[in-house]
Amino acid sequence: MNIIYLMADDMGWADVGYNGADLQTPSIDAFAAESTVLTRFHTHPVCTASRVSLIAGKYPHKVGLADAVIRAWHMDKSMPLEQMTLAEHLQTAGYVTACVGKWHLGHGSLAMLPCQRGFDHFYGIYGGACDYWTKMRHGEIDFHVNNSPAVDEGYVTELLGHHAVHIVEEHDFADPLFLYVPFSAPHSPLQAEQSDIDHFDGIIEHPQRKVYAAQVLSMDRQVGVIIQALKDRGQWDNSVVVFCTDNGGETKLGLSAGDNRPHRGDKGQLWNGGIRGPAVMHYPGQNVEVSDALLHIIDLHKTALDVAGVNAESDGKNAHGVVMGTVPRNWLLVHYDAVSWAFFRRGYKYIKTRCATMMASTTIKSMPTNSKTMMNITTLQTI
Repeated sequence: MNIIYLMADDMGWADVGYNGADLQTPSIDAFAAESTVLTRFHTHPVCTASRVSLIAGKYPHKVGLADAVIRAWHMDKSMPLEQMTLAEHLQTAGYVTACVGKWHLGHGSLAMLPCQRGFDHFYGIYGGACDYWTKMRHGEIDFHVNNSPAVDEGYVTELLGHHAVHIVEEHDFADPLFLYVPFSAPHSPLQAEQSDIDHFDGIIEHPQRKVYAAQVLSMDRQVGVIIQALKDRGQWDNSVVVFCTDNGGETKLGLSAGDNRPHRGDKGQLWNGGIRGPAVMHYPGQNVEVSDALLHIIDLHKTALDVAGVNAESDGKNAHGVVMGTVPRNWLLVHYDAVSWAFFRRGYKYIKTRCATMMASTTIKSMPTNSKTMMNITTLQTI
């Protein structure tokens, strides 16, 4: 089967229509209506860490990237070069691999770039973000095709969507396809096409939220055309398709205008607002409309390996198996770094924040069972 992973950047829980958003996501809502909505899908609190989990299949603290966001000036930071990636594993199983979007796993040398990390083709942004029109980031253009600069003009989100559609349209499905589309939207900067901004006249009053809604609407259209392209090629029932976010929404006005309600917290935090976001999975034969199975972005790594029949190490579990109840999960590590962590075990969430020491110990193994931060997630869903 083909494996298609579509990922938003900094999208909040309440930034999709099916979760009651004030903005509009008709394509994602339609996808959710014919697939499985994952209501307890977790990520790391920041973008690089989530990408490490998905692409490496290891928790970021194991590879030195738990609390690091790779900035434009971090020329020496990357996912370890000796780490075999999901794309490389899938290549061994005969997959054609393509990444279209935001890489953000190292850009300081050729060896760190996607086409040297298992992707047959790359189109998009090496770093964490760029201007949606000029493609500039800290004085340099950050928009590329494979290992070379791309000169395409236009709005970044649309360029990424159109390129992904082109890959689906032109692919020879005699070989399975792994298409990874990590959009840069709706990450800052707050920029959108004027027609999309005008679409929300009389619907959304706050000017920043209005631009943000327009960014999401543009991404939603691209999700829709990618899914339609798969259907047009007769590959829908031969594809695992997942849409998710890389972390919770950035709600600080001036930076972005995401909405994580009713969850507490923000991007960069281990409260649910920072680590729990919208997610939908289409898996042929998985006739489940809504699943409250405990899931994590790292599970997408194991899921892809199992779909491809690759026997390789992964810290995740098969998401399809967890949803169907055939793969047991007794606990889930969400994130661990030098000063904070969070995990779920036996119906409770355990958390140590950066702001206060809530535990006597910073190691999971020695955590007391009577901790004051042990919270029943069946009754306190907004933690």
